[in-house]
Amino acid sequence: MQVILVVSDTLRADHLGCYGYFRSTSPRIDRFAAEGVRFHNHVSQAPYTLPSFTSLVSGQFGTTHKVLANPSGQNPNFPVALDDTTPVLADLFRAAGPPIEIADGRYVGGGTLTASFDNLANFPNHPKWFVRGYEYHVSVTPGIQRMVGADVLHRRLFPWLEQHAGESFFLFIHYWDVHSPYLAPKPFGAEYPAQRIGREVPVHPAPGGGEYVSAWGPVAEVTPEARARIDAYDGGIAYFDHRFGELLDHLERLGIAEQAVVALTADHGESMAEHRVPFAHDELYEATVRVPLIIRAPGVSPSGAPESASRSAGLPAGRVVTALSQAIDVAPTLLDLAGIAPPVTFQGRSLLPLARGDVPALHQRTVSEWTRYLASRSLRTPRYKLIHKFTGGLALARPQPRRITWHELYDLAADPDETQDLAGELPEVVRDMDGELGAWVAGQLAPGEVDPLLRPELACWEPGPRAASPSGPRTGGALALLPPERNPWLSPT
Repeated sequence: MQVILVVSDTLRADHLGCYGYFRSTSPRIDRFAAEGVRFHNHVSQAPYTLPSFTSLVSGQFGTTHKVLANPSGQNPNFPVALDDTTPVLADLFRAAGPPIEIADGRYVGGGTLTASFDNLANFPNHPKWFVRGYEYHVSVTPGIQRMVGADVLHRRLFPWLEQHAGESFFLFIHYWDVHSPYLAPKPFGAEYPAQRIGREVPVHPAPGGGEYVSAWGPVAEVTPEARARIDAYDGGIAYFDHRFGELLDHLERLGIAEQAVVALTADHGESMAEHRVPFAHDELYEATVRVPLIIRAPGVSPSGAPESASRSAGLPAGRVVTALSQAIDVAPTLLDLAGIAPPVTFQGRSLLPLARGDVPALHQRTVSEWTRYLASRSLRTPRYKLIHKFTGGLALARPQPRRITWHELYDLAADPDETQDLAGELPEVVRDMDGELGAWVAGQLAPGEVDPLLRPELACWEPGPRAASPSGPRTGGALALLPPERNPWLSPT
């Protein structure tokens, strides 16, 4: 049993060729997708790193585990933590395999080798649940530094793989190359600036009006500065794709690729010139919460299963699943491939029935959550997406918070870029979906518990002075771009 989970930070699905992007950013990922199962409508539970990774490894929604933001801004020593009794993915792999042996109170053997090449524990609050369960935890960056290039990561990773190629293991690898400030080395992305809007860069009329570049934003918002950042972001994807290809080649040379499960996903995406949140991962639009999930399992043996069972345990090559899936499903899926039972604390489901075509769907909806200068939840069905925004997060820490609430509704079948808000035209759809979302929240909370999105101490990133002044420059951040009637930071009149 060899299971490898690869996560690229900040990688949105629709900037990959296998997800329909018009640029050739990802030839190695595209080839990898052709060898495995690609989940086309895969949704992250949050648009920030700490909460999304927490959902990924715990199999729980943010409202359940309460880790809803990154520790920065006004509260660097973020007090919230995943409960020590809540099992995480590495715990479960570590306890699997040969029985754990304890003699005279000391561990003497058993279990499965686990390793992570990741530095999430370098967040200022040093979240220990990203270290728990690993026999090897390799953080290649010092202090609270997190940004690191794949070249540095591979200098530590490849020797470890060579040393342990003949063993069963669970391995987690976290890449940062796509994350801002978008610093891909040359020549990655060098050809992108010459591509012309309306020629190599396709333009279409948006349902909400105006000309639009899918996965970029309105043409009018793609200024020279914005275009340079989009090109740089795509250059980072091209660079990560190259390094991911190096990893796959190394697995091939070591003989690991023949039997290992390799899963590729992301914690969240990134807005381009879209939705009033340029070049950030705030809010719950598809740009920030629709991420890739591709799983290749050429023939794995569940723990303890005979070798003859391996081929039936694999996944079909080239299959595309269009039914909904979500980040909390990744952990139970990897455990299922390894023949390990999930704990009762998991809220996600194994995707193997979908991947093998045994069922048409597992979820009728997905839920994502976000809290910063206001609060938001989204409920996504195969067709519609409802986003409920309201006064929450840091807005509630102000002396006189302005109470606002509104809904946005998008028909993702007709308008995948979410350019036309249909909330006013389809009030009955809004009513039904909002009722379902409210019932979901109530089901997550203990009796008498306050909705965590209404707790400002769980939010992060105090907006800067320009962002907090909507009458100031429009470069002042996402809060400054909110219409005044929807800005909870304006004093009540």
